[in-house]
Formats: sequence, structure tokens, C-alpha cells
Amino acid sequence: MRPSFVIFTLVFCITSLGAHSERVVDPTTMHQKLLMSYQGWFACPGDGSQPDRWVHWFRNQTPTVTNVTVDFWPDVSELEGDELFTTGLTLSNGASAKAYSGFKQKTVLRYFKWMQEHDLDGVFLQRFTSELSDPAFFAMRNQVTTNVQLGAETCRRAFAIMYDISGQPTNTLVQTLTNDWGFLTRTMRVTDSPRYLKHNGKPVVAI
Repeated sequence: MRPSFVIFTLVFCITSLGAHSERVVDPTTMHQKLLMSYQGWFACPGDGSQPDRWVHWFRNQTPTVTNVTVDFWPDVSELEGDELFTTGLTLSNGASAKAYSGFKQKTVLRYFKWMQEHDLDGVFLQRFTSELSDPAFFAMRNQVTTNVQLGAETCRRAFAIMYDISGQPTNTLVQTLTNDWGFLTRTMRVTDSPRYLKHNGKPVVAI
């Protein structure tokens, strides 16, 4: 039986940049694409997500300098007030250190606008199998997927799913991937999007 999708076990698939920012990305081929790996894993208390807590910003729910897990604090100057969440920390210039969330559709759409402006082709959206059994994180991941799909469709970029299988028990790996891919394709119908990346006529999924 022939597989119904193409698997690429690569973090980045980079060949070349396009010519100008108005170019519409061709989602029907992997050729000549610069595709980013987008984790989409940041969340904040009050962002509307079911975890409703700091995710990947701090080691625990106490937002202190010693608990920060990011290497560099992001420049959020282009984000608007309804996209930002106060941490209680203060930057060296005295300003309040504010974080963002991938659950916010407005923020993810902004990412795709930046990609369009700088002629980047799109993203591999990471999906962490270790989170899929947690209803709150499953719901958050699905919303981030919806956000990415809308961003790709609005800004004429490409997107595909990338599974991160870190920490997944080997005895449940295949079933977890099979079940979730079935959910994404039959329930969320992500591969029906005109912006979902394909190659040789088949949807791409990275592991």
C-alpha cells in the first residue's frame, strides 16, 4: 500500500530565497523553499488558553529573573496591547517586561505578515506528542494550528505539521502519531487548506 503522505525527518528544508516580498509561495512543492520550524509553544495566564499559565517562559509559575527559560527577551515593540501579558519583571530601561502567546490569533497572523514582508516561505508547525494526552494542551495546540493555517492562507505562505516525539514512549509512538494525524486530516482537515505544503502530490509531515 502506497503511503498517503510524504515524510521528511528534517528540522529545516532550506534551498533558496524567493525574489521579492509580493511573491505568492507555491505550496505544491518542497523545491526552493525556506521553511522555519515554529514551536508555537508560548502561553500566558489570561491569554484564553486552557492551560491559563506561563508556558515555556519560566521554569515554574513564579515569573522571576532566575526562572526565565528564554535565552533573549523578545522585542515586542510591534505587538499591540491586547497581545501582551505583563510578567512583573522590569527591563534594563525601566520598562515592564511583557510576553506574548501563540494562542492569540492576532499575534500569529503578525508572524505571517512578517514572513510575507521578508519573503520567507512558511513554517513547519511543531506538534509535541507528549502534550497530546493532556486535554488543555491538546486544545491549545489545535488553536495554534488554526492560527497558523489562517496566517498561511491570509499571507499566501505555506505550512506543514512537524511532530516532536521527544519523551514519547516507543510502545505508543506509532499509535499516537497515527491517531493524531488522523484527527488533523479528518477532523481539522488541515491538509485541505490550499496553503498546506505538498510534494509530489502528497501532503508533507515532518517527524
